Amino acid sequence: MKEAGKRAGNEPAKLAEQAGRDVEEARKHAAEPFRGLRFHDLRHQTITEMAEAGASDATIMALAGHPRRVNGRVGRFVRVPERFGGPPAS
Repeated sequence: MKEAGKRAGNEPAKLAEQAGRDVEEARKHAAEPFRGLRFHDLRHQTITEMAEAGASDATIMALAGHPRRVNGRVGRFVRVPERFGGPPAS
């Protein structure tokens, strides 16, 4: 067994080191599209999609952690189509 280890030399250590570098490079590459993304962005997107899908204000506020109405209605999270180049809302 010791003979096999001597023949292998540092090859396993070199392979492990290279694998670690490859994993780190892959992690950085995978994270690139999310650079600058904040948790609040995800929260806002979720609330917007719930409002557009017709969820009640009470449901949205409960999931968003608002025990009462804040700044009026949750409707402010609904996207206005004209703002995004779509047809006017009917």
